[in-house]
Order: sequence, then C-alpha cells, then structure tokens
Amino acid sequence: MQQLPAARFNCVIFGIDASLTRTGFAALHFKTGAVKPHAIVVRSLDSVQVVGGARLHALRCNLETLIIDEATKDSGLMFAVLEGYAYGRGQQREALGEWGGIIKEMLYRHRTPVLIAAPATLKLATTGSGDADKEDMHRAVLALTGIACGNNDEADAVALAWLGAQRVFGTRPAKVSRPPKRLAAIWTPRWLLPSGLALHWQGTPARSRAARA
Repeated sequence: MQQLPAARFNCVIFGIDASLTRTGFAALHFKTGAVKPHAIVVRSLDSVQVVGGARLHALRCNLETLIIDEATKDSGLMFAVLEGYAYGRGQQREALGEWGGIIKEMLYRHRTPVLIAAPATLKLATTGSGDADKEDMHRAVLALTGIACGNNDEADAVALAWLGAQRVFGTRPAKVSRPPKRLAAIWTPRWLLPSGLALHWQGTPARSRAARA
C-alpha cells in the first residue's frame, strides 16, 4: 500500500467513474495531518430500468444523495475527480456526455472543485502503463491503496479519488517518477472551479479576490 503525504486540511475526495450501466463512486475522508483516509466509502450506482430523461434524473438523485451523505460526515473541503472521455470510442459517447454534464453541473452547485483525468493518465498513474486493461486496474488499485473493490467500476472510482489525493496534497503518483507530457498536465492547477473559488498552487482552496471584494 502506498502511503500518502500528510493531509494539509480536513477534506473528502470523491472519485466518480461515470457510466450509464454502472457508475462507480468512492469517497476518501482525510483529517489534517493524516497520511491515510480515516473513512472510505465505495459504492456502485446500477442503471435503473428506465430510459431517457427519467434514467438521468434517477442517476442524478442517487449520486447526489451519496455526495450529500458523505459531505455531512466531516467538516472540511470537498474535491472530485472524474475520468475524461475516451474520444476514440463512439459507443454511447453522446449519451455518456449527457450524464457527465449532469455530474459536473451538480458538483458545481455543491461548490466542489473538479479535476479531470484522461483515461491514459489514470491508467499510467495507477499501474505504470497507459495501456492497462480493467483487470490490471482492479489489481493495481488493491495493491496501491489496500482498498478491496467489488467490481471494475468501483476500482476506477477509487483510483480517481487516490489520484485526487495525490494532486491535492502535492505529490506525483508513485508509479511515475518523471511524468510524460500526457500525465504532467494533471499536476497543473487546471480545475473546474465554482465561481468565487480559487486554488493556490499548493492545493489549498481559497476564495478569490473578486469573491472577497
């Protein structure tokens, strides 16, 4: 299991592996000074037996309930990490984009900074290979984090949250000593931020000057 650097503040980091068939969700809770999460929640949101807008509404309600439940457990900051779209795959890409947009809007309403990790970046950071398959990821997540997952979607969500913890606390993935260009982008502060919220370079959230004025 990889030990993370000490947390700089109380926070919960969400990893969300968006899918229309089964969305993986992970929440890692950290207290100031801790080198590992004191609480871990891993869930799957299975697709409901409806289609169209009704399905998106049900998925949103279920995911938002999880986020609110986890946010109220500790007083602290919230962050979320999502996997970017695999643009080379055309299957259900438009439909998945609808679900992804709903997730981003929901996190915006909850004033949660969002980090987007490209699929190859997530694989490289977790396994050391940008071409790892689902089973490789599942095994690597258990070895890296010590968290047992019930399926590949949950494993991807844990990997996303773990990568977010590394980014928030200012470290690089243990699997990569000198990240190539496609991984290096995740270590720059390119977050999707709610209005009035800014992130300092070291990862500490703060209200922007405009918001304080």
